[in-house]
Amino acid sequence: RFDDYPLHELCLDACVKTRDIRNHMKRENHDHHHLSAFSTKDDETQMTPLHILTINPNASPGTILACFRFNPSACLDLDIMGLNPIDYAQKNSIESLVTLITALCINHIDHNIMYQPH
Repeated sequence: RFDDYPLHELCLDACVKTRDIRNHMKRENHDHHHLSAFSTKDDETQMTPLHILTINPNASPGTILACFRFNPSACLDLDIMGLNPIDYAQKNSIESLVTLITALCINHIDHNIMYQPH
């Protein structure tokens, strides 16, 4: 289904694990495109890898968190249906939803602390 998007395909895999996401990142980092795969939307559905993971019933909250860490802003990206990964997590896994919202809050606090004027 996602032949031109290997990370999307990985995220759809019923056996996807956190280490798979990290290993993909390591490979991408060697090609100097480390965030491009995590922010890429497929042409048909406009989904990011984070969308795919939150739809995948076999993806653990830890695996979703690993993907989030590489592109936190993907939580707010809308697909062709006007839904973001938080919407899908809400429908599919309360545990994943709590993980994403907690990660967003921590990311926001960390960002504000780092960039707060002195």
